[in-house]
Amino acid sequence: MEELLTLPGVADAARQPAKDNPSPILTMQFQMGEQHLNLFSMIATVGMSADAALDDIRIETLLPADEPSRNWFQQFAGQQ
Repeated sequence: MEELLTLPGVADAARQPAKDNPSPILTMQFQMGEQHLNLFSMIATVGMSADAALDDIRIETLLPADEPSRNWFQQFAGQQ
């Protein structure tokens, strides 16, 4: 823990109070230009397949976790 607290920004983040109503998901934050995006990950697996090789397939999808992130992605929907 002592070593972690020496990393840039970690000590400040550890001192921040917990939210009253935390989200039920963990999000990843990205910055695209001026836009801050909050995304969460969903992993789908193939189950009960007839081919054993398919049982190892995992598909990870990143989805917007808030309305501003959703709107940012929607501005590109339909553009080719």
